[in-house]
Amino acid sequence: MTERFTDNAVATLAAGIDDTDTIIEMIVDAGSARFATPSGSDFQRATLYSADDPDSFEIVRITANDGTNLTVLRGQEGTTALAWAAGAKIGARITADMLETFVAKSRTTVEGTVLQFAGYPVLPLLTASPTTSAGASFPQDINLSHEVVGGSLPVDLGDAVPDWVSDASYPNGSIVAPTTPTGFHYVFQAADGWQSAQSTAEPAFDNTGSSIDALDSSANVVGLWVPIPTPLAFVMTFPSSRGLVVTEVGFICLDHDATTDPVVRIGTSALPTLFANDVTLTQIAGPSQVHRVPITAGGPMVTDGLRFAVQTAATGRFIGRFYWRGFFVQTS
Repeated sequence: MTERFTDNAVATLAAGIDDTDTIIEMIVDAGSARFATPSGSDFQRATLYSADDPDSFEIVRITANDGTNLTVLRGQEGTTALAWAAGAKIGARITADMLETFVAKSRTTVEGTVLQFAGYPVLPLLTASPTTSAGASFPQDINLSHEVVGGSLPVDLGDAVPDWVSDASYPNGSIVAPTTPTGFHYVFQAADGWQSAQSTAEPAFDNTGSSIDALDSSANVVGLWVPIPTPLAFVMTFPSSRGLVVTEVGFICLDHDATTDPVVRIGTSALPTLFANDVTLTQIAGPSQVHRVPITAGGPMVTDGLRFAVQTAATGRFIGRFYWRGFFVQTS
């Protein structure tokens, strides 16, 4: 699912539409030719509006474009599907949700003197002025950053992940097992503006470890089913030339009916028990509880990603998110 962008795309409706129509006929001109031509699960955001009533608008998602007709998903981002007369406009405008998405996906930037990547401040390498007795200047790190926290997707550390069920409604964060085992469980990650997945046919779960489009009852693509390996073990990677100094790791429990506690390992690919070596999550007795593992000993900075794994599954469901806390250092 990729969002498509084009400049100055705007068109006039050739015919009116009601609040349920999903095909918009355009008057073909230079502006209408600028809309993207999405395919598959790709989309372009657009806004329906009237020049006579600037307070009336509707955000839609364009999912197909044959040059004359746009296929759209109506009433997106909290707006209401409305009836629009011939002569109304549709344009590729910026929306608040679009900007929120950009913030969430921000890449390496420099804000003032604090280097950031993916929203995380980084302790940068800066050249300072102090000199040695011989008069040579040298670079030093100046701590202009602060600790940050990151987390994994929702995962289930238990042995009772339910099979996917036809026509069941799955809210964001739901975790299911394919009816035919593939070596993965799947967590539903809703796309912007969508809340749940529901389909009659089982998604095309397979053993490749690829994300699968999640559909609703009208066959709209509403997000992704993201694979989680079983037995549970995965790595959260970070950009190169950044080192993470870890100060705490742990698990935040969101849902719980387990009768035994899981045993986990947290470390790196090279040192899988660096931060937690067969730790039993005894600090969690129910939902909305946390098991903390403060890091008190020294060791290498994390440069190849954090690895999280379950050594012994809980009996029952034990749903939540692994988390880490620390600060990043620019290493080159």
